[in-house]
Amino acid sequence: MKNKNNLKLISVLHYVCAGCFAVVGILAFPFITALTFGSAEIMKDPNRVPNPSESLDSWGAIFGISALYILWWIGAIALFLAGTYLRKRKARTFCMIVAAIECLLFIPLGTVLGVFTIISLNKNSSTE
Repeated sequence: MKNKNNLKLISVLHYVCAGCFAVVGILAFPFITALTFGSAEIMKDPNRVPNPSESLDSWGAIFGISALYILWWIGAIALFLAGTYLRKRKARTFCMIVAAIECLLFIPLGTVLGVFTIISLNKNSSTE
């Protein structure tokens, strides 16, 4: 019974963490993109013709920021799904993988949440 309540609390915390990720994804990434391209040499003098290496640098920034943005949203969706699966007590392996990734990437709060998720899921009462 106690582990069931712990899993409910951890699932709520996963929802909160996913919501924070979504807010940061909505608000911060446009500013990061604007700062990246606002400080580029190509943007400083619009009349200057860029050489090919500067053009490649800007395309690299575009692809890098796009990849980071996509990975950020995949992380937010994974956290939301982990919260949903923890509440329903399903997909234990998926939740363990998400918790391990949380431990590694989202220091310090993700580490605490990931460790408690792994501990709660390793108890025998969580599989019943």
